[in-house]
Amino acid sequence: MKTKKHGAFPTVRGKLIGLRFQPAELKALDRWIRRDGRHESRPEAVRHLVRNALAVAEITADFARNRSPQAIELAGSKIEILLNRRNC
Repeated sequence: MKTKKHGAFPTVRGKLIGLRFQPAELKALDRWIRRDGRHESRPEAVRHLVRNALAVAEITADFARNRSPQAIELAGSKIEILLNRRNC
């Protein structure tokens, strides 16, 4: 007879990381969650913020290699589209 395992069933695969936030950072995160209105939990909000930050970092890295005015405008447009698309 098999014994029943305790705890929730894993729903997604991924690496669990633990983070510690200072009180001021948690307050700011909670304010952002309330203001944004789409995230139900702190982990979900943190994942959203990290995805956006990584995408913006990639776009700005491309911009750093090509500093023409057209590249600056294109980078700004890409970032705006990215953030607006994820806010829908």
